[in-house]
Amino acid sequence: MHARAEVSISFKSRRLADSIAKSLSPEANHPAGTKSRVRVRVQQRRLDITFLARDVTALRATMNSYLRIITASLRVTEALANN
Repeated sequence: MHARAEVSISFKSRRLADSIAKSLSPEANHPAGTKSRVRVRVQQRRLDITFLARDVTALRATMNSYLRIITASLRVTEALANN
């Protein structure tokens, strides 16, 4: 793997960080392709994601996918909290 990025996101609670990590686990554990790998860890209230890819293009695509999943998960969580 030639491209690497690390992203850390802090949440309001450990429970929310765990929930977001669980929403990412199907894709992280069973990736659609072989061009990239992702590691997801929860540290207290922080979600640490490490992206490894063959090239920058694959890295960018993988990061975009995961960040969209995180955004969607947060929107669902907020909508449920407001009802």
